[in-house]
Amino acid sequence: MFLFCVFELSCFRDEQVSFSSNELENRLAFINFRSLLTIVERTLMRIEEKFSVKSPIQKIWDSLLNPEIVGLCIPGCEKVEPISDTEYDSIIKAKVGFMAVRFKVRTVIEEIIPNQLIRTVGEGKELRNLGQFKQKTRINFNALSEDETEISYQSDVSIVGKLATFGDRILKAKAKEVGKEFADAVIKKLE
Repeated sequence: MFLFCVFELSCFRDEQVSFSSNELENRLAFINFRSLLTIVERTLMRIEEKFSVKSPIQKIWDSLLNPEIVGLCIPGCEKVEPISDTEYDSIIKAKVGFMAVRFKVRTVIEEIIPNQLIRTVGEGKELRNLGQFKQKTRINFNALSEDETEISYQSDVSIVGKLATFGDRILKAKAKEVGKEFADAVIKKLE
């Protein structure tokens, strides 16, 4: 906070400026609020994983476009509700650090190349206003053989709010854990 105060006040050093005690308090409170926003404003992460499933690509493709099956594979997913053929709402709960959170998530499929690619965007808001996120995901499918498929995904995630204060290391560890649980659930369900 001190650096923000020095910067803000140094802008006036060449001018004859005087602040009343109340004006200075208000100015410092605003600066403190601005620095707090900087801390919790945004955490950006890139999450990448790759796994293979002993199942034909068409079966995996059809299953991962079925919201009921995907919902069963997403850790903490309580509900998936189709809005249209390419849009879904879901409720997902998770534990991040010491906080238990529940998100209402809207996912939109932006691009589909059959048996090769699904691109989605989504955003979610924590139901108690502890934070929100936006994500862009690219899921690639590659047939390794007639009976084995490689799935790889890359997600860019932006987190805002109290959840962003956990820091990159904790959030990435949680994302890796959820990614492994998802992969295990897909393998168990589709092999």
